[in-house]
Amino acid sequence: MIDMNGESLRKIVDNNPAPANFSPDGNVLVRTVEIPDKSAGEKNSWELQTIDLRNGATSMVPSSRGMIGAFWPMQDTLVAANEDSTKLFTFSFRSGKWVEVASGAIVNWMPSPDGTYFYYTTGGSDPKVIRLRLTDSKIEEIASLKDLKRVVDSVDAQTQISVAPDGSPVFTRDIGTQEIYAFTVKWP
Repeated sequence: MIDMNGESLRKIVDNNPAPANFSPDGNVLVRTVEIPDKSAGEKNSWELQTIDLRNGATSMVPSSRGMIGAFWPMQDTLVAANEDSTKLFTFSFRSGKWVEVASGAIVNWMPSPDGTYFYYTTGGSDPKVIRLRLTDSKIEEIASLKDLKRVVDSVDAQTQISVAPDGSPVFTRDIGTQEIYAFTVKWP
């Protein structure tokens, strides 16, 4: 971890680096870690770990064996998928319980910036983008992705989804060519 000035470099983990997501207050990370006595591809070989950035303490999310790809849309709630990406679950830190909120051929997922919704895409012959309202688990189909040729990630052979500040889903479209654009960014 490094501050915005490029100083105060601090190592967070020593082994098994995996993508991590910040809690809304920015104090804790959640990441998917491989279970030491399991081999990759074996059932229930992953679980979720939190890292408190204030003191370096790590802990496993209760009953998270077999869960992957957690996001923290609200301070007291995680959303994650099961290992075969056929179900999405919410985890409440208050109750300590997991609840299934969606199922299907789930390809990828991302929370809205305000933590109100959780967006995910489905696979198959008629892929869709779907929005899950976290307060009541209401599911809403946003659009069909059938005619959208999306870029496939070369590492995990998946497509990606992002969510714009206004709640619009964002995809990278494959147009079959490479184009380079230039832009200027003024950071705060």
